Amino acid sequence: MNAERLGYLTAVGVGLLLLAAPVRADVLQLDYTVTADGPGLYLYNFQLELTNADSSWSAGQGWGWITFGACEGCNSPLTDWNGISVDSPYINFGNSSGYDNGPTLQPVLTYWVPTAVGDTLNWSGTSTADLGQGQLLYTTLLQENGAEAELFQVADDLSSPVPEPGSFSLLMAMAVALFGFVSYRRGRRERFQ
Repeated sequence: MNAERLGYLTAVGVGLLLLAAPVRADVLQLDYTVTADGPGLYLYNFQLELTNADSSWSAGQGWGWITFGACEGCNSPLTDWNGISVDSPYINFGNSSGYDNGPTLQPVLTYWVPTAVGDTLNWSGTSTADLGQGQLLYTTLLQENGAEAELFQVADDLSSPVPEPGSFSLLMAMAVALFGFVSYRRGRRERFQ
């Protein structure tokens, strides 16, 4: 087998491996939308969902001390947060400081205990920050009944659509395969000229 053909097959193989690469899976997923709400003010709507994407959830598990706009040992990027509404069992908003800084659902020692996959917890409020995809993190510092902590996980901004992770893998695989094919064809063309 010549070197050009081997390069092409290697590129195709790498592309197929990219397709098989695992996508991050957690038991919870935080989604949000952000829209302008006056000069220098943005309205946020949050939805925390029990997705059980990692298949680790079991009935009775709960999460508490839920912080959003979280920052590890620094100031929260979700500046001047003013909570508007929140689902039960929470009644208010506060701020966490120290290790996990940012707006926090109150009371912090209360646990959200979903009863089925697809259950959601919703809240909204305003901020002077317009945080886009990849800029807003969340944590759950308390867990009960074997639940796993969600520490500084990226929330998904549904206001600015991004390609699905699977689509990105497919695009990467196609790009690598195309690169290999072009290299192979170029090598063949140069050899026969």
